[in-house]
Amino acid sequence: MPAGAHMVCDTPISHLPAATPSVVMSLNKKGITTVGELLAASFDEVAYQLDSFDDAEVLINEAKKAAKEHANKSDASAQEEDRMPEQGQNDLGPDKQQPTSDQREAKPRQHEAPKPTSGQVGLATAMQAVLSLDGGAFASMEASSAAAQRLAAAALIIQHGGGEDEAVAAGLLDTIDPKAPSVDREDASVRFGEPAVDLLERAELLLTVPMSPSGKPSNVHAKLVEVADPSALLVATCGAVASARAVLARYQSSGDQAWSLFKGGRDFAVWYFGSICKALGPALKKAGRESLSHELWSVVRALEATGGEDRKAA
Repeated sequence: MPAGAHMVCDTPISHLPAATPSVVMSLNKKGITTVGELLAASFDEVAYQLDSFDDAEVLINEAKKAAKEHANKSDASAQEEDRMPEQGQNDLGPDKQQPTSDQREAKPRQHEAPKPTSGQVGLATAMQAVLSLDGGAFASMEASSAAAQRLAAAALIIQHGGGEDEAVAAGLLDTIDPKAPSVDREDASVRFGEPAVDLLERAELLLTVPMSPSGKPSNVHAKLVEVADPSALLVATCGAVASARAVLARYQSSGDQAWSLFKGGRDFAVWYFGSICKALGPALKKAGRESLSHELWSVVRALEATGGEDRKAA
C-alpha cells in the first residue's frame, strides 16, 4: 500500500520499531499519531519531518506491515464471530461457553501511548534545530560543546513554561565559542517557521550590549529591554544563563584558559554578563519571573568570584 492511501489502523506509531521518541514527537506535532494516519500522509511530508528519505521509507514499510497484521487480525476475528452462532452457544460445555457481548466489551482496551506534552514537543523541536546546524552537532569538540549549551538554553525555556517557538529560538542562539556551527536563517525559517526566527532576532538584540563613549552600557540597550516582549525576554535570559554557565564550567575544568574565548579576557566576560544581568533583572521581576532572575544573578556572581583570591593577592 503506497503512502497516501487510506487505511483504518489505530495502532500508535510509537509501537513501530523505527519510531524513536524524537520521530514520534515530530510526527505527532503534525497530527500523525497512528499507523493509519502515517499511511494516509504523503511520503514527502513524512520524509521532510524526519529529515531523511531512508528513515521515512523504513518507517512507512513498518507501518504497512503493522497495518496488514492489524487487518488480518480483524478479518480473523470477524470470521470467528460469524462461525460462533452456527456452533450453538448451548452446545458448548460449561467451561467453553462463548463470552457474551457484554463480557467482550468489558475486556481492557489496548494501552495507547500518551501524546507528548507541548513542552516535550518544544524540546524535541529544539533538538532538531540544534542537530540541523551546519557541520552537525558532533562534527567537532566545539560543535558538541555548542550543542550542549544550546540544548541547555532550550531546556531552561521549557522549565520556565516557554513554548515551542521559544525553545527553538533558544536552541539557535549564538554560543560562547566563535568556532561553533552558525545558523542559516533562511533554512531555519523553512524548517521551524518565521515566528521562531523572528523571535531569535529579537532575543539577540537584547543580548547585544553596545557601549557608550563613557564606557557604560548604552541607553539604547536599556530602552530595548524596557519595551521587549515577554517571549524575547525569556529567550534572551535563558540564553544568557546557559552561556554564563558554559563559561563557568569551562573555567572550572580549564582554569584561566576559559577567558581566551573573549578578546577582553575575564574582565570583559564579567563586565558583559554583569551588564546583561543588570539590564534584564528588573524586567524579569516586572514580568513575574523572579526565579529566572535569581538563576541569572547566581551564575553572574559565580563568574565574578572566579579567581577572586588570586587576583586580590596580585
